[in-house]
Amino acid sequence: MEVGVALFFVVSYTWWPYELTTVIAIAQFILWLVCGVGLVLLLAYDAKWFLLPDVVVFPLMGLACVSAVLTIIGAESLSAAIVSIIGSLCILSGLYFVLYIVSKGAWVGFGDIKLGIVLALLLADWKLALLALFLANVIGMMAVLPGMLSKKLTRSSHVPFGPMLIGGWLLAGLFGNSIINWYFNLVLF
Repeated sequence: MEVGVALFFVVSYTWWPYELTTVIAIAQFILWLVCGVGLVLLLAYDAKWFLLPDVVVFPLMGLACVSAVLTIIGAESLSAAIVSIIGSLCILSGLYFVLYIVSKGAWVGFGDIKLGIVLALLLADWKLALLALFLANVIGMMAVLPGMLSKKLTRSSHVPFGPMLIGGWLLAGLFGNSIINWYFNLVLF
């Protein structure tokens, strides 16, 4: 975990997609790093025990709220920033809430809903949230498919999705705008 956190710090600093020229931008980067430490803890905990403990999730939720408020303060358009954050919450948490209700907790756990709130507030952009969700599912497929092909996993096997969501969040947060721009340039031209 220590190596993972150090790697997270180096990767975040190296590929941070925003300029660190204002107090708000620097504060958001610091919040990103602090939350990343908690998310690494959640990733390891969920991978081992299939649980996202509230004692870690709730403080992260508070820090993510601060990050979202900083996004709103630094935004050119207050209403656009608020709408984007609400969209992000609907995508990363709302979708899992619907799946949780429909399946009565069989498809996703309630921890994924709470984790989705944290990740959505940290991304604070509905486009990045949608990309994070897509990437999390791709990561999940790449993790589960070999186990299913080797018959070690079945359709009814429980697989922790928190690590995949966190991986999708990391990729979307650092490379999301570049990926989105690449995709639209590919599709539109």
